[in-house]
Amino acid sequence: MKIDATTSQEQLEQLYSVTTQREMLCSTPLNLPQFLRYAILFLLFPGMVLGYWLGLGITLVFCLTLTVMLATGHQDLAVGAIVGWFGCGAVVVLWVTVLTVRAAWRTRRQRRTARKAGTAECVRPSREGHETLRWRRCGEIPLWEAELEVRVAAGGIAAVMVELQGCGKGRLLTPEKVGVCCVHTEVQEDALRSLLLYRLQAGSHKLKLLYSSRKSLPKKSVAHLLCLPSNEHPGE
Repeated sequence: MKIDATTSQEQLEQLYSVTTQREMLCSTPLNLPQFLRYAILFLLFPGMVLGYWLGLGITLVFCLTLTVMLATGHQDLAVGAIVGWFGCGAVVVLWVTVLTVRAAWRTRRQRRTARKAGTAECVRPSREGHETLRWRRCGEIPLWEAELEVRVAAGGIAAVMVELQGCGKGRLLTPEKVGVCCVHTEVQEDALRSLLLYRLQAGSHKLKLLYSSRKSLPKKSVAHLLCLPSNEHPGE
C-alpha cells in the first residue's frame, strides 16, 4: 500500500486496525513457532519461569532426587515425581499463556487509543514533507532519543516514514505504546526504513523515537510526514 498526501483516513484506519491485530495475534498460541518454543521449555523445565539460574538449580535438584529414587528401588515414587513434574510444567505453560495473551490485549488497546495532544490549540498545522531528526544521548547507555513535533488540525491517523542511512546494525524503537504502531521495518545493507502510524487527537504532539546502537549515530536521519489528518478527512 502506497501512502501519500492523498491517502484517505479510512484507508489508514483499516491499515492501523490490521497492524495492531496482527501484532496481538503474534503474542497468542496462534503464533505456533513462538508458542511451541516456550511451551516445550516450560513443560520440560517449569522452574525456568522463575529465572534461568534458579530454574537450572531446581532442575538439577529434581534430577538428583529422581536418580536417588531409582537407585534405591523406589520406582513408584519416581514415576509419581515425573508425573508431578510434567503437571507443574503444564500449569506453568497455561499460566504464561494467559499472561501473554492478556498483555497482548492490553497493548492492542493502548495502541488503538488516540494520543492526547500536549497543546490542544493548533494554530499552524504541520504539512506533509520531511524533517531532520536530531538525536541526544540518554545517559551512559548506547541509546539516543529524538523528538518529532507534529501539529494536526483534526484527530485521525498520521503516517510517518523514518529513514536512517549509515546506521549499521542499529535499531529504531518507539518508547510509547499509546496511539502508535509500526507497520513494517525494512533493513537494507546500511539503511533502515520504518513506517509508523500515529493515532492523534487534534493539537500539537511530540513524538519520541529511540535509536539503539553501540556504534555512532546514523549519517542521515529523516522523518517523512507522508500523510496527516485534516479537517477534510477527520478521524474517529
